[in-house]
Amino acid sequence: MERYVCGICGWVYSGDSDLPEDFECPECSAPRSEFVLPEASRIFVCTMCGFRYEEAKGSERAGLPAGTSWDDVDPGFKCPLCGCGKNIFKRLRESNF
Repeated sequence: MERYVCGICGWVYSGDSDLPEDFECPECSAPRSEFVLPEASRIFVCTMCGFRYEEAKGSERAGLPAGTSWDDVDPGFKCPLCGCGKNIFKRLRESNF
């Protein structure tokens, strides 16, 4: 069974096969290209506003290129949406679903 996580809203696809080419997230309508295997990328979420940082994709808004590990993000990092510090971000885990 394959499990994929929507990189936009966190919805989990659990199916007997790979995601179909025309698949869209039933929660947020994100295209198939937004889905990743849970172990492929860690996602961190601002607990104040919900801003999501996915290591594999990076964030232009946050000035972090794709592939930047959360561990390498400066300790003085501020959420680009609400300005809260890195210390209030929590890792999104598959067990949260």
